[in-house]
Amino acid sequence: MDQARHEGAGGIVFVLPKFCEPHAFDHALVLPSLEQAGLPYLTLEMEQVPRIEAIRTRLQAFLEIL
Repeated sequence: MDQARHEGAGGIVFVLPKFCEPHAFDHALVLPSLEQAGLPYLTLEMEQVPRIEAIRTRLQAFLEIL
């Protein structure tokens, strides 16, 4: 949160490997702080071979929200 504020981030994108519990635990710990601060975020769960078009579409929609 401190780094996001310092850098003036308008939103945060989380990239999580699918079925990777350690990363998911960290993600769950950060979400309440983001929601409290009102900072928008997008979570992308990545498979071993990601579908680039689906990722691009989600990122473009997130940018439009910002």
